[in-house]
Amino acid sequence: GRYGETAKVNIRAQYGFSQMVDDQQEMMNSAQYVKFRDIIGVPVTDEVRNLVERYNINTNWREIIFNGSAPTYTLDASIQGGTANTSYYVSVNHHEQKGIIEQSGMRRESIRFNFDSKIKNWLKVGANMSYGHFNSNSLSEGGDNGSVFATVDIAPIYPMYMRDANGNIMYDQTSRMIAYDYGSGKVAPFRAFMSGANPISDARLNTANSEGNTFNGTGFAEIQLPYGFKFTSINNVYLNESRSTGTTNPYFGQYAASNGMVNKEHDRSWSYNYQQRIN
Repeated sequence: GRYGETAKVNIRAQYGFSQMVDDQQEMMNSAQYVKFRDIIGVPVTDEVRNLVERYNINTNWREIIFNGSAPTYTLDASIQGGTANTSYYVSVNHHEQKGIIEQSGMRRESIRFNFDSKIKNWLKVGANMSYGHFNSNSLSEGGDNGSVFATVDIAPIYPMYMRDANGNIMYDQTSRMIAYDYGSGKVAPFRAFMSGANPISDARLNTANSEGNTFNGTGFAEIQLPYGFKFTSINNVYLNESRSTGTTNPYFGQYAASNGMVNKEHDRSWSYNYQQRIN
């Protein structure tokens, strides 16, 4: 704001969505994949061929992994103004974005405050402060073993869920959920690629959360001294803090035998800057 400015209030809201870019690539179904393997002279085994036909396995991993669209919205509000000797500005922001993959997304809130005042003809003080908080959920994976990579590398002949001898999707009593297939080959075909993992299960049941805070505050004072000198004091403090928690589900996959896994990290840093000068 400016000195003598009438208070002004601004509110703005935005809404949108994100989705995968249509790259015009159509994934093969199981019948096409089996035929393709025949054409290139590397046919699947009779066992795999029979299992696919018996259980009608036809998994479109890409379609399952990615949501159709993910909403994003932002809300901003601010007020600014002043009196004859004071000016101020305050703003708040909220931003939230869902991910196009399950369990992913982020949220952020922030506030900003600026103030200065001419208390006396020879004294001016002020402060600038900002605070932000974020909370983010991402996939607990990386490299070439992640959900995104799996969309183009796992063939449709591999199922997402376990099946019994009659081809029915199985139910896991311990987790009280549908049993995910981890490529073990117990019923469905053995899966060499990402064996011991299931990108859908990992995205739904494992977590990778990060949250944190930032604060930046500056206070200043200007004092007019005799003979045209001026004393200026500028003092700043900055905080950066982050906490992360990662969990691996205790029901399925390579960590089921150890009843899952939890990782936690916490980082915090402070910095200070004090300036006192006469000129």
